[in-house]
Amino acid sequence: MDIKVTAEGVVSGALGIACLFYSGFVWYQQIGEVNRKLPEDQQISYLWMYAEKGSDINRRYRRFYPNGRLNLLKYGLQVAGIALCILALIFSGLY
Repeated sequence: MDIKVTAEGVVSGALGIACLFYSGFVWYQQIGEVNRKLPEDQQISYLWMYAEKGSDINRRYRRFYPNGRLNLLKYGLQVAGIALCILALIFSGLY
């Protein structure tokens, strides 16, 4: 199996990783928005992410901000990042 390094593969891979990286920042912004609405003793920690904690943050965010766009932005960036990374694999001949 030969790996081809093309400009398209490098650019799409870099953009994919940047999208996934930025979605993490949006995730932390979402935690901050939820924590603003919670009392001090019930605030959510920024560390140690796991599935149950993630669904709790999403549920609370939708409840506190019914018209909030951070969920849509986060999921859009994740989908775009994964699609661009798959495209980079296709350009490199690995997929």
